[in-house]
Parts: sequence; C-alpha cells; structure tokens
Amino acid sequence: MFFQSAIMGLIPSRAKAVVLRGFGAKIGEGLVCKPRVTIKYPWFLELGDHVWLGEMVWIDNSCLVRIGDNCCISQGAYIFTGNHDWSDPAFSFFARPVTLGNGVWVTAFNRLGPGADIPTGHAVLSGQSSTSIQRDA
Repeated sequence: MFFQSAIMGLIPSRAKAVVLRGFGAKIGEGLVCKPRVTIKYPWFLELGDHVWLGEMVWIDNSCLVRIGDNCCISQGAYIFTGNHDWSDPAFSFFARPVTLGNGVWVTAFNRLGPGADIPTGHAVLSGQSSTSIQRDA
C-alpha cells in the first residue's frame, strides 16, 4: 500500500496531511488520522474539513474517494472502489468512485464498495455493507 501510517504512528495528523498532500491528495483542515491507516493511492483521495480516519481504516482506492466535511470513518472500516466481475470468464477489473456527503459516519468495521454514494447526514451502521443509501425524496 502506498500510505500506511503504522510507521507514522507517532507523527501528528497535521504532518500526515502534509505527506498525503505531497502525493496529490486534497485534504481540508483539521484531519485526524489515527495509526495504521492505509491509503492505496493518495492522488485519488479528497477529504473535506474535519475528517476523522480511525485506526486500521483502509481506503483501497483505485479511483476517486471523496469524503465531505465533518465525517467520521471509524476504526477498521474498509472503503474500496474496485473489484472483479465474477461473471466474466476473464475476471475483469472494474472501478467506481465512492462519495460520502458532509456529516457522514461510517461505523466500525463496515465496508463501502464500488460506487457507494452516501448522502449528507447519514450513518452506515454496524453490520451494513453499502454501495448506496436511499436519498430522501
């Protein structure tokens, strides 16, 4: 993985933000990045202001992951943008962006897959694995 903060566990979140920005990530103000966070490709990452990445969060981003302001990605959550088409004999790879609106909470150890689009103010609760949550009409 490109960015793993295990080796950077004692480095403050502000310094981690500087490193991520240096590799192309767009990071807002007030990032909290706990130890053992893994980010595959920083250049496909956009984080709003006051985002919290809990311990052991894994952002497996083969394409864009956009996380809005005031979001919490709790410990052990796995966000992935790519997978393989099991119905294709060639097992072809596909990727779709993941978007989280402002004020989203992904609770501990949840999974968000390719194309997940979580609207503002929603929580992905324990035991849910999501590609989308119904938006209010």
